Amino acid sequence: MAWEDLPFEDFEDSDAIDEELDEILGKIDEIIASEEEDQQQELIELCDLALKRVEISQPENIELLDLLNWFAGYAYLELADDDVLITRGLSYINLIRTRTSKWHLAYAQIHFNKEKFIESIEHLDLLEKTITIDIKNKKLNRETAQMFRQMSKIGRMRISLAIGQMEEYDVHFSQYLRLITHYGIQSGLNHFGVSQDLIRFDSNVQHLASVLSIEDEFGALFGIKEALLSQISYLQGDINQSNKYAYDAKKRVTDGGAFEADVWKGFLDDENDRGTPTFTIGAFECPLLDSPPAVYCLMEERASQYLNDFNISLSAYFDQEIGLSFPLKLVNIDYQILQFYDEEGFGYSLRYGDGNNIKIDIYVYDYAENDIEDGISSQKTKDEFDKFYSMIGEMQTQGHYRNAIELHSGEKIFYAESMKYLWSQFQYEISPNDEVEYDGEVISNIYLTAFKGKFIKVRLTIKKEAQFDREADIEAFMNALSKLLVNSRQ
Repeated sequence: MAWEDLPFEDFEDSDAIDEELDEILGKIDEIIASEEEDQQQELIELCDLALKRVEISQPENIELLDLLNWFAGYAYLELADDDVLITRGLSYINLIRTRTSKWHLAYAQIHFNKEKFIESIEHLDLLEKTITIDIKNKKLNRETAQMFRQMSKIGRMRISLAIGQMEEYDVHFSQYLRLITHYGIQSGLNHFGVSQDLIRFDSNVQHLASVLSIEDEFGALFGIKEALLSQISYLQGDINQSNKYAYDAKKRVTDGGAFEADVWKGFLDDENDRGTPTFTIGAFECPLLDSPPAVYCLMEERASQYLNDFNISLSAYFDQEIGLSFPLKLVNIDYQILQFYDEEGFGYSLRYGDGNNIKIDIYVYDYAENDIEDGISSQKTKDEFDKFYSMIGEMQTQGHYRNAIELHSGEKIFYAESMKYLWSQFQYEISPNDEVEYDGEVISNIYLTAFKGKFIKVRLTIKKEAQFDREADIEAFMNALSKLLVNSRQ
């Protein structure tokens, strides 16, 4: 039952002057407090009994009479599946229409649910006129008035959607934006099911993002920006990108420490209660889901999907500058070491490995230059790739490598959406000494591309005797890494 929508303050037992009324009001209080479903009929019967007692014993208690009429009327409307029940419900609410503007919303909403859109619009018109009169007569404070006005715009948007008048929808949405820009969000976005409709179109989410304080301390802490981007990507059909932003939203909240992790868990626990009227862009309800979860539940769901899709458990390192999160495991190869380099522009490297058979170093760097073009076609990228050949020759000259021969070279791509790499493969023998992890014949692959102004270089070395058995693992690793790059594109 939608008792958060009550137009009046709750009553106290002290309002009653006889024991029978006191007992009835106590039972009504229990039903209201429980917020359980399927208690409407019992509530109506109790309200009818209480109304009779109040009309006899304290007819001057208008506030209590109004509250009982609201409870009974709204319970009828919740039960309504035919015009008889609607008429009975509205007969109660009619009795309080001169003392609260909100009765018009009850009319408008029930007419909308019965697809009587003309009548629904008529009551929204009356609501807005009543608001103006009530403000003039000082019967309504401005904050409540703005809440009603925002709910009226929300109702008009839903009606426009229902009858397919998209130009009208755009007009009402623009008016709603102006209201929340000037007065803030007062409605809670939980009326008329608006949380689903407001974020049904990516342009709407972008407009909402433009008026929300998503970069301030609150917005940044709770991952609102990333959550909005996740929903925009979802609506644009880019499910992988949507899941990536959801993963970023979760990391934004939980990476801060134990307190932030508890905040995220608290959001999830709160949103399991569907009656909690919180605003985080409504509830990010998706029109394609039968029982859509609330925003953080949905972000958790999408983030989990991202982790599953790309075999990510936890993050070894998150590069905020390029939005790239390196996992603790890529396919079945574990992260081992993260190293930052002192020289300016030399960046950092991560090592992944599998026992003594496979060693993979991923280098991210830019030499402190700001004009590195993405991809493999620029001269800078080609020149950087050529340094690998010089390095092999130098290592041979110094006696570290022996019998180096090039096996393959060219370009490499691992799936259709992937970026291309410049690629070269060498076979050589590592000379034994105290500084190497293993010696003997190896196959070494170098992959190089430019990404968001950085060079991404992968040096993948495997013992020659393991090459055949582990070829599929190497392909899977590069495929997973390439997906990480694709899905971190902004």
